[in-house]
Amino acid sequence: MEEKLDSTDQLLCALAYPAPLAIVAIILLVTKKENRTCRYHAFNALFAQIAGYILFIALGILGYILGHIPVLGCITGVIWGAITSIGGLAFFVYMIYLALETYKGNFPVIPYVTDFAKKYVEE
Repeated sequence: MEEKLDSTDQLLCALAYPAPLAIVAIILLVTKKENRTCRYHAFNALFAQIAGYILFIALGILGYILGHIPVLGCITGVIWGAITSIGGLAFFVYMIYLALETYKGNFPVIPYVTDFAKKYVEE
């Protein structure tokens, strides 16, 4: 899978991870169809962000439900809000870490996500 990338492609691959709404990943998929390294990072970033969005939506629904428990709802709502905020920050920091690893020329592996992404790179 190792293809030599120029500095622009390397930067785009790295920016695919922390970019909001996976905009850079989609641009990479559209413009770099033949480059398997760019496709790897684009799919890896795209599926990681989709997994993150699904996780945060599920946490939000759970927080909403916990917030409606009588008496304990206020306490659980505040605690759950803090947990969700810290989780969002941790996810963003992890995406920055993946971007730095990509910029160094490594191929970061995200559990479950990378296996799923590799199926699409091979097509």
